[in-house]
Amino acid sequence: MAKLNALAIDLDLANQGTWANYGGVKFLVRRHSADEPSTLRSKLVMEHMDTIQGLGPDSEEAKKLQDQIEVQVLAESVLIGWENLEDDDGNPIEFSVEKAKEILADKRFGDLRTAINNHSFSREHYQRKAEKAVAESVKGSADS
Repeated sequence: MAKLNALAIDLDLANQGTWANYGGVKFLVRRHSADEPSTLRSKLVMEHMDTIQGLGPDSEEAKKLQDQIEVQVLAESVLIGWENLEDDDGNPIEFSVEKAKEILADKRFGDLRTAINNHSFSREHYQRKAEKAVAESVKGSADS
């Protein structure tokens, strides 16, 4: 059996993001279910629901629209920063939502997009404080 709190995530970490390393670059990534991504995803899906259903969810046009929604959610609310990203001439690339959209929409960077998604969906990256609280609780019980 497991204690219920062992299944919890730390809401501060989920909303503030944790660092993911990919190819020598650090990406600050919010949890996919954090407040801001959830709200934006719901809004965009509701805005485009009739269009997607009218096209048929398996149509190429609907898939393109769903892809655009994913890029927008990732760029505007999941990916919230990066460090050590440079262009081919060695110039730093500053984080911006527009630059994030450009990179995440580019099929050449599909593996990066997948890595950001995977980090965002992986509960282990957003558990630290919750696990510490459980550990302290267990230790306190053992001391009594």
